[in-house]
Amino acid sequence: MFKILLIDRCHFTRTGFEAWLNHSGLFPGHYVVTGLNNLFLAREHILQWKPELVIADLDG
Repeated sequence: MFKILLIDRCHFTRTGFEAWLNHSGLFPGHYVVTGLNNLFLAREHILQWKPELVIADLDG
């Protein structure tokens, strides 16, 4: 399973991007998209979950 972590402080951008990835059919296989708004939580999530792709908007 392909794991994607999205880090963005803006709730609307994060949920919109998650919805776009989930409904776009970009990836042929199964994948999971998780969105976070906190860098400290993201660090712990990366260490435990080990995503294949991390997308981050650090400017906010």
